[in-house]
Amino acid sequence: VVELEPGNSNAYAYWGAALGQLNRHSRAIEKLEHALEIQPSNPNVFNILVDSLFHLKKYSEAWGAVKRARKMKVTISKNSINRLIEVFPEPTG
Repeated sequence: VVELEPGNSNAYAYWGAALGQLNRHSRAIEKLEHALEIQPSNPNVFNILVDSLFHLKKYSEAWGAVKRARKMKVTISKNSINRLIEVFPEPTG
């Protein structure tokens, strides 16, 4: 799909999700960030991005993704937020 439709944000989102399922979170993040470059408010991307950043222990970056999602009025799953809070409370400021 990506070769046929390089501007398809969801194609990159699903590619990122598949890479995340394979524990290839660094590569997943690359694809997910590309999806957001194409469509900055794509709701399919943010939960996967937060989870991949969490698995790489990039907690501050995960909160940054949460903040970006909130700015775009995209809801992050409570499970993702709670898991993140347990290891790295939400930064203030």
